Amino acid sequence: LSFYLSTQMAARQVMVFHGEKGFIEVFSPFNAGLYDHHRVELHNQNHTEAQVFRFPGTQQYRLEVETFARAAQGGKERVFTLEESVLNQK
Repeated sequence: LSFYLSTQMAARQVMVFHGEKGFIEVFSPFNAGLYDHHRVELHNQNHTEAQVFRFPGTQQYRLEVETFARAAQGGKERVFTLEESVLNQK
């Protein structure tokens, strides 16, 4: 795990997840639209291929609150079950 913070450097946010078959870059995971567009890049281990997924105009915090509100009101829809979340961590 690495982390750096500066108040004088150019504003940017990126998270990188490394795996056995490559890595995933998530750009502006906390303030998408402010620092960068909603974009996720999936790279292979050799850095020879990449898939780019863009989500223009998405407001992730609004979607999160709306989904929570529906669940709190008894809604049955789930984006991910608890079991699926645990499996994603393995």
